[in-house]
Amino acid sequence: MTDLNKKTEISRRNVLKGGLAAAAGAAIGSGAITGFPTIWAQNPITLRQFGTGVSNLNAIAEKCKEDLGITLEMTATDSDAAAQRAVTQPDSYDIADIEYWILKRSSPPASSSRWKSRA
Repeated sequence: MTDLNKKTEISRRNVLKGGLAAAAGAAIGSGAITGFPTIWAQNPITLRQFGTGVSNLNAIAEKCKEDLGITLEMTATDSDAAAQRAVTQPDSYDIADIEYWILKRSSPPASSSRWKSRA
């Protein structure tokens, strides 16, 4: 059981802990600490997604626009067309929603220079 009558001791340690928390909060709030990723879009954002028809639901696109302000362009394809597009047109989409079983067909071999990091 805890003793409700026990007084909180003011110690150097407690003051430092509380002071450091307050200082950290003030620094983060003021923008003195930077380096965290921030999305501040000045222009409308549009994401291009393709996949099979079961993943292209208009309700998702509408909710995305309503909650996030992001336009989601959905394109329905069959499984083979999705795999082909994922490999041959990598700059034509932002989100490739393809089935797990077709992943081996749409992932290039490790030696493919086209899929190496562009950094």
